[in-house]
Parts: sequence; structure tokens; C-alpha cells
Amino acid sequence: MDLPEHIATVLGLDPAHRALQYGGEWFTWGEVNDAAKRLDDCLVQAGIDSPVGVVIRNRPAVIAAILALLSQRRCVAVLNPMLPDATLANSIRELRPASVLALEEDLTRPGVREAIASVGSLELSIGATVGPVDVGGRFAGQRDDFYTAASGVAVAMLTSGTTGPPKRIPIRYRDFERALDAHAKISGSNRHATQRLSPATNILAVPPVNITGMWQLISSVAVGRSLALLDRFRVDDWVRLVQEHRPRAGRIPPTAVKMVLDARPPREALSSLKAIWSGGARLDPEVGRQFEDIYGIPVLQAYGSTEFAGGVATWSRSDWYDWRDTKRGSVGRPNSGVEILTVDKETGEFLPEHESGLLVIRARYAAANDGSGWVKTNDVGRLDEDGFLWIEGRADDVINRGGHKVHPTEVESVLGRHPAVADVAVVPLPDDRLGQVPGALIVLASGHERPADEELASWVKQHLAPYCAPTHFRFVDVIPRNAAMKTVRRQAIELLTKDGITP
Repeated sequence: MDLPEHIATVLGLDPAHRALQYGGEWFTWGEVNDAAKRLDDCLVQAGIDSPVGVVIRNRPAVIAAILALLSQRRCVAVLNPMLPDATLANSIRELRPASVLALEEDLTRPGVREAIASVGSLELSIGATVGPVDVGGRFAGQRDDFYTAASGVAVAMLTSGTTGPPKRIPIRYRDFERALDAHAKISGSNRHATQRLSPATNILAVPPVNITGMWQLISSVAVGRSLALLDRFRVDDWVRLVQEHRPRAGRIPPTAVKMVLDARPPREALSSLKAIWSGGARLDPEVGRQFEDIYGIPVLQAYGSTEFAGGVATWSRSDWYDWRDTKRGSVGRPNSGVEILTVDKETGEFLPEHESGLLVIRARYAAANDGSGWVKTNDVGRLDEDGFLWIEGRADDVINRGGHKVHPTEVESVLGRHPAVADVAVVPLPDDRLGQVPGALIVLASGHERPADEELASWVKQHLAPYCAPTHFRFVDVIPRNAAMKTVRRQAIELLTKDGITP
């Protein structure tokens, strides 16, 4: 049974069983299945068999639509609602999908309906709940210039866009299937054995607008689990859902781990959790250590990318108990069927075993490669002698300060330990003399006065080389982050340099 058949089977196993929870309200698998049939009817009547552009939010109607499209072997072309109005409208014009499905609140944003009309797309409007699909606008009919995807593509996924414009990566159904099978060897779950729905509920803390959220959605449904949806991550809401559903595992980004640690919910509130898996960005090892000391819950870092339909390396719980004292800070070991090597950044030549360099990865479920099966990443790292993977940063993130290499994640880790710092992002700023210098965006911790720039610079110099200290600090209400809670670097740089302020 392939993935579309499998999802369709899960949707029909028990119509009365709870499927999706949002804001305290539940929707059943029967309601989701009915919504799937209505959506398919709309697309069939319009003669649309090309990808559907979906403005993705963590709402029941949107999640039901994604599951419907996947169960019907259609392609989901991701559209990001976190973009500004004009940028979202422009992304619709650039994508040129034959149909656009979105909540009414997104369709009424300035310029969005006009963009859909200018492309000639079929407008599919859904409400906040799992209900009818309204067909609006004037459909131009199937045309040759609409966006198309190769046969077998499940999701045209956007990359994170943290360092530049997001790219669209086609992920095939078979990529997800192979990734699920590899993951099963770590988790013990088996999608092929799903004959009935699970009584467990997974918390979808980030929307499937990126690979982290999409993977959590597909992997949860593949084993018949219900989903509790968070529109965006809030500590109180997440803790409430953990208390309500008593999951054994949590899946939240590193930034969210730090938010929970700072909020200090009662230990008993998280007592059902045996582990938290965290990926999508670097986890400060000290944050993980403190979390485990306070809550007794290991935070297991994972590593992956859009090109691999999710993760390629992670910690197992057994590895954690055997190696946590010596390997804390790594992202675990490669998943089954994954090979990882390093190459020289300049020459592309393979490097000796255990030497640091650009990571190249070969996996059965890679969505893109150079023909040899190897996919070149932009991440710098190494595999140690015990097979653990250490991520040292991104090649394009390293700040070259007059020849000195500054790793933003190291500086963020140090600044994050200052008592007045609740959140921080370190990015490169242009400098006429040195080429680049580090700058820091900081969110002030509650109850603290703003420390002087000199104090913060001195704090960094106590732990790192002097050239690592940022030359400019700016305090903001919130760090610009994407749906996976990664820092959007270009926006952070704009905030640090606005109003003509430069180092």
C-alpha cells in the first residue's frame, strides 16, 4: 500500500473517531473524509489535475484539505501566509497554480484575490472549521502556463528562506514513504501495520508550511494518530495540550524549548513526556542540559532538510542514555539508509574521514541530487569516530571579520546565557574596513533593565575571542522567525541597519 492509499485508508477507518483538535473543538475523521470528497468534487468538476496552491495554516480545514489532496494523489504547492500581503500576492502570480485554496481570512488580504484573478486560477475558499468548500472567482480553464509538477510529486515544498528567497523543492510520495520506513526503525512505529486508529494524540506545534511541520503531519497520520493544532507556538497553550493528551514524545523547535525553559511550567505538567525531539535549528547544549536537569526529559536534537523529506540524523533514546555525557551537542547518528561525508568548500573534493567540511548526504529518499545520489548541503560539520554528527554552522552564516571567522551560533549561545537576554539573533553586518562584523538583535528578559552595549560585548569576550563580540546591539520586541522558528536573517539585518544605523 503506497502513501496515498494509506492516508485514504486512515481517513476511512473510524468515521466517529476524533481526528483534529483546534481551540478546544474536535473534528472527526468522518468530517475530514467528507471534506476531502467535497474538495475532490470541486477539482474534478473544474477539470483540474495540476497542483493546488494551498495557503497553509494550522487550522482544521487546511489540514483536512492537505490530507484530502495527498489521499487523492494530487500535489500540494505550498504558499506561506506569514509573508506580507504584497509578497503573498506576488508569490501566487509567480507560482501560477490552476487553483488556490485558502481560508477566507487570507483570501481577503489586500491583493490576494486580485492575484488569483490575474493568474486565472480557480479560487477555493474554506472556513475556519472543517466544512464546505466555496468556489469563487472566474476560472479561466485549464491552460498550458499553469504550474505543473512531475508525476508522483506529493508536495512542492518551500525551503526555510532564512538566508535568501525560499526555493521550491518537489518531494515525491516515494520520498515520504522511504523516510517513514527509515524513521520506523528508530521510533518502532510501523505505518504498514495501521489497521485501526491510535488512541494517542500528537501536538502539531508548527504548521506544515515547511518540511518540519509537513513531516510531523504525515508521520502522525501514517500511524493513525489524532492531531492537536497550535496556530502558533505559545508556551501556555502547548503545556495545556501536553497535560490534556499526555503524549510520550514532544516535537518542538529549539527556540520553543528555550521558551518553555524560561517559562518554567511545573514539572508535573510535562511528566508524561519521555523525550522531546527538536530540529530545524541549532539547540544550545546548555539549554538542553538545563531542561533535562529540571524536568528529567532528554531533548534529542535531530538534523534534516527539505531535500530529504525530513530528518537524516537523530538521537535514539538508547543512544542518549549511553552517550549523553560525551556527545551532547551533536545531532545524533545518521538514520538507516543514510550516508554522510564531507567535502572541501572550495574544491568539492571529498575529505578524510572525521574531517570537518561541507556535508554531502546520500539517502534513498532524497528529493534532489547530482546524479550520483549525493546531495550537497550548505551545512558545515563532521562525523566523529563513533558515528555521531556534529553541525558546526552554515557555510553562508560564518561572519568573516577581517579574516577572523565568527560563528553566529556560538555568539548566540553565549549572549543567551546573559540574565537580561530572553532571545537573540546574531547576523553579519557590512563594514568598510573589515568586510563584515557581527550584530545582535536582542529581546529583553522580563523584569530586567536594558544592559549597556559595553556590558554585553564584555560578556561575550569573557567566553569567546574578542573579535566575536558584536559591534552593534539593537533591542526588539521579537526576533523575526519563520514558521519553524528559525531566524530570518535578511529581516534581522534590515532591523539592525534601519534608520541609517550601521556599526
